[in-house]
Amino acid sequence: MLSSRTVVNLSKQIEKVLFNVVESDEFGFITIDELLEELNKHPAWEYIQYSDITDVVKSSPLKRLEISGNKIRLNRPLKTVSSAIFNNVMPPNTLYYGTSFVGISRIKTFGIRSYRDQYIKLYPDKRLIQVLVHRNSHIVYVEIDALKAYKDGINFVKGNLNTYLVEHIPPKYINKIT
Repeated sequence: MLSSRTVVNLSKQIEKVLFNVVESDEFGFITIDELLEELNKHPAWEYIQYSDITDVVKSSPLKRLEISGNKIRLNRPLKTVSSAIFNNVMPPNTLYYGTSFVGISRIKTFGIRSYRDQYIKLYPDKRLIQVLVHRNSHIVYVEIDALKAYKDGINFVKGNLNTYLVEHIPPKYINKIT
């Protein structure tokens, strides 16, 4: 049995491997054997077994990883695989984005942009941001007019954990920053 600290660190390492994986199937999955092969290359993780990975996925309250059969993927969908997995949905009137104070001037000028091939996660409730983004105690909330953005042609995708995913939010849809 892994310690709780080891579970957290292993979860982060698995996410890192999956995020940087070169070849996955059309749904973003790789085999757990491939993941183990990558993890076992690092001395800190050479003892990790199949059961450890399944325990990490099952014990995670955030459900960032998904296992299907003998395959695993990030539940943070990449734009390159999302069309095969997710359907566009109509969002609620208002969604929220959490960021640090440093990024506010950029958001006011350019809107909210995705990093690499990832979607932007938007939340229907500020409290979800507080729970999920616990690493930074100084969160700035960006309120987005999601329904207007949707009506103007911005595609929203329903993610897990009551999140909505989008590629870009232009500044004109930002109502307020608190």
